Amino acid sequence: MSACRRIVIDLPNELAGELETLAQEEQTSHEELLCKAVQCYIETCKHLDNIEQMKKGYKEMGLINITLAEEGLYGGISKK
Repeated sequence: MSACRRIVIDLPNELAGELETLAQEEQTSHEELLCKAVQCYIETCKHLDNIEQMKKGYKEMGLINITLAEEGLYGGISKK
């Protein structure tokens, strides 16, 4: 593992108990379990941000595509 920083956090008793139980079941340390949880949370946040950016891009491109389609439909037709 790379260089580490110590961070002290307070957990509610119930959550700390669940962490203890899960660490024992997984046969790992509290630190390793919390590290994995934080990594997972960060990856999820990045993924959700990417999804929001994609939604925005699709909406913007949708408006552009509608404009181009309308120009294609009506641009070649002469009105008399």
